[in-house]
Amino acid sequence: MPRLYIECSYLIDHNYLNTGIQRVVRKVVENMQDIAPNRGYELHLVTLREGYAREVTIEALHPSSSSKQLSIETILPKIKAYLKNLYYHTRLWFSALIPWEPFQRFILAPRDRFGLNMILYKYIYRPTISIFKRGDISSLVVDRDKFPMPVDKEDILLILDSSWYMNIWSAVDEFKQKGGMVEMVVYDLIPITHPQFCDDFLAHVFKEWIDDSSSRVNGYIAISKTVAESIKEYHQKKGISLDDKCYEYFYLGADFSNSSADGKVRDELKDIFNSRDTFITVSTIEPRKNHAYILDAFEKLWDSGVDVNLLFIGRRGWKVEELMQRISLHPMKDKRLFYYDDIDDVELDYCYSKAKALIFASIVEGFGLPIIEGLVKGLPVIASNTKIHKEVGGDSVEYFELDSVDSLVEIIKDVENIKKDNNISNWITWQESSQMLMDKIVKLSKECKKR
Repeated sequence: MPRLYIECSYLIDHNYLNTGIQRVVRKVVENMQDIAPNRGYELHLVTLREGYAREVTIEALHPSSSSKQLSIETILPKIKAYLKNLYYHTRLWFSALIPWEPFQRFILAPRDRFGLNMILYKYIYRPTISIFKRGDISSLVVDRDKFPMPVDKEDILLILDSSWYMNIWSAVDEFKQKGGMVEMVVYDLIPITHPQFCDDFLAHVFKEWIDDSSSRVNGYIAISKTVAESIKEYHQKKGISLDDKCYEYFYLGADFSNSSADGKVRDELKDIFNSRDTFITVSTIEPRKNHAYILDAFEKLWDSGVDVNLLFIGRRGWKVEELMQRISLHPMKDKRLFYYDDIDDVELDYCYSKAKALIFASIVEGFGLPIIEGLVKGLPVIASNTKIHKEVGGDSVEYFELDSVDSLVEIIKDVENIKKDNNISNWITWQESSQMLMDKIVKLSKECKKR
């Protein structure tokens, strides 16, 4: 039986996250447990880190305890994230202080290239960690195969996670050398096409990661037709022949595995929806998601006497210090303006079912999953007028123009007349989405072998 290896490198270290790519990885893997064997493939989950591969279990993709409880499992990742963020911004500060290109390259180089990262990791971090976790770290640093699992010509490695910082390519190279086929899911090219909306270091490493993939990956599977076209266009600009690669796309699913039992939803969250009509936004707080635009619109509504709530749902991202300060100091904070960064599936399901409408004002997207999640729950959806949103939402969504806050204001005032498409409940589930992905994986494997 051929093997399907699915890469989950980032989620293994960040299994407390449940938004964006991490949500997709977890949902796909859960459903692939049955789908892959039914298609004749033996499923294996792997993490590719520091140039080596190792197999992991599906249990490792989930936190060992509730993220709402104080425990070593939840505290340590947050401390690690804080220190990593501090280290990153310190390097940026030194880079800006000394604007000499060789110095900047040295300071900002990723771990697999010569620079500060490589030196600190090789001579300080790895030896120190090995003292405390010798059994675990030694499995990664001893002289052994980069990809020690069995591989033959029918096997497929699917790069599914956001492994941009993980130095995965040495293991990928060995997988290919052993005869396997490599495919990769592409969520978007936003750090390349719109770097102004991204963390500077992310934009740097993501571009290198995409460029590095071009000599290793046989087939690309995008999460929308729009993203599939963007990766083709990017490869053409880079001089990569489209005849040497295979391209496909699939759509993400939208269903919730948990029910919104009242006992599992915080009373304070229920009070928000019980107090007055509440509009929600579901996404990471980052510039391209355009939360400031939405807040501008609601300030106009509140000033004109419209009595509604605005609830932001999503973890804090990057380049939003000014926005977060604006939210925390806003006179409507905890009165008509609310923000939660720790909503789980149960509470998210509750929010979708109780909200007056979902607002999605993103400037650029790879898919826009909350649009579909909202529609499936029978919720009116109001989204920015972009190509990808129209591909995903079609005629079921009310669109507003990003160059005018009044465009959104007028729709909200007339929210009772927003059209609803009752047929959108037929949107694919995560099981059907994963089945579609499996079909594309097999299809690309056959096509790429012919090239």
